[in-house]
Order: sequence, then C-alpha cells, then structure tokens
Amino acid sequence: MTTQRGKERLTERMIVAILTSPTLREAAAQCGCSVRTLIRWRKHESFARQFEAAKAAMVSQATSKLRAEGGKAVDVLARVASDAEAPPGTRAIAARGLLELMLKAHETETLEARIAALEQTLGGDDAITKFR
Repeated sequence: MTTQRGKERLTERMIVAILTSPTLREAAAQCGCSVRTLIRWRKHESFARQFEAAKAAMVSQATSKLRAEGGKAVDVLARVASDAEAPPGTRAIAARGLLELMLKAHETETLEARIAALEQTLGGDDAITKFR
C-alpha cells in the first residue's frame, strides 16, 4: 500500500520526468512505470493541476532568465544593425529583428492593458475564472 507521502513523491517524480523528458516513453522509464500509467495519472484533476503549476513555474523561470538577458540581445542587434562594416544582409536581419521585437512588445503591452480593462469591467480575475 502506498502512503500519502509516497504518492506525493511519485507525483513529483512523474511531473519532473514528463517536463524534462522528450517523450512519455522516456518519462515513464525514468519513473519506473508504463506509458499507460503516466497517461492515466495525467487525467486525474489533482495531478493535472500540479502538472500545470509546475509547467507554469518552469516557463516563468525561463522567461525571467530571458528577460534578464534581453537588454544584451537588443544591444547586440542594435550594434550589428548600425555597423557600417557588417554585410548589408546581416544588418537587414538585425534591423528586422529589432522591429519585430518592438512590434511584439507593443502588441503584448496592448493586449495586457485590454485584458486588465476587461477583468476590471467583469469584476476581477475571479469573475473570469467563474465565467469559464
């Protein structure tokens, strides 16, 4: 019989394995279970909630790292785009990258503002969650 703590550790191992393995087969091997078992566990609401929370944390951590390095990347693109000695194609690619980043940032900021306004109109995040 599996104890509650044992089940929690198995859940954690499964989540880590799924998030870090390229395939379910490899994740299952890492956990010592079958692919069917992983698929079955993923259907449980509790497991799915924990999995989504872990995945969100992983993405958030990666996003933070990207954000920290973003300024350097923009500086590199700007230097390449304005380097008169760089090949024209390279300068064009760097300039295009800068424009795409600027437009994407503007689009994201605009959408965030619109979503915040909708949430406020509907009565906050809870109203949106209840609506779903």
